[in-house]
Amino acid sequence: EMKTIMTEEAFPLLEKLFAGATLYHKTMHTQGIGESFLADQIADWEDRVRAAGLGLAYLPAPGMVKLRLSSYTGDENAALIDRFFSELEERIPAHIFGYGETTLEAALGQQLLAKNATVGTVESCTAGLLAQHIARISGASAYYQGALLTYSNALKVKIAQVDLSILEQHGAVSEAVALEMAANGRRLLGVDYCLSTTGVAGPTGGCAEKPVGLVWIGLSGPNGTIARQFQFGDNRERNLEMTTLSAMNWLRHYLKTN
Repeated sequence: EMKTIMTEEAFPLLEKLFAGATLYHKTMHTQGIGESFLADQIADWEDRVRAAGLGLAYLPAPGMVKLRLSSYTGDENAALIDRFFSELEERIPAHIFGYGETTLEAALGQQLLAKNATVGTVESCTAGLLAQHIARISGASAYYQGALLTYSNALKVKIAQVDLSILEQHGAVSEAVALEMAANGRRLLGVDYCLSTTGVAGPTGGCAEKPVGLVWIGLSGPNGTIARQFQFGDNRERNLEMTTLSAMNWLRHYLKTN
């Protein structure tokens, strides 16, 4: 029934509606902002896009949202689409990492190459996923040096040289430990920048003080070491993916603005 409806009704109707139209698309990639929050921030922009006769589609995925602008008159509106996207680059620069087929890993790699900088990772909750994402780009060896995988507290102390008293006082999922992991990792790996991850991936292990989805990411570089707190959801796989994406995008934007 579905095939009959599509072939005999839907497709002929679509062909009639768009007869003579030539589609042109351009897609922007964002990270770290949910679809509804993004829509609120760019509501006025969206109104002007639609008033200009362009199509706008939100294409969400875990941790990312794509914005696709479409013209139904071919590429004659390409310059107009570029201007609209340029507005967003000024409005939400921390969240935009590229266009078209660009991946976040590739965008980060381009920033590291532009800075002639190296990076390493010290991972707990992500258990090597961050390293896997960064290193999946061909030529990543030019900037990615390696990782310390310190899932247990014992290895945080032994390998990442986290001060045991800090672990006992603050717990593994804390700003203090994320800072230690990143700063020590930068020194031990001999890199310009180091990212650290520690969190409660779930679905078990959370508590009132540190619920499932709580993650701390550390970033250490020539100008010092900082950490950021994130609160994701209760889905383990999604939490790990969002932690990885958030870490890469934070470093990408940091390199671009520092």
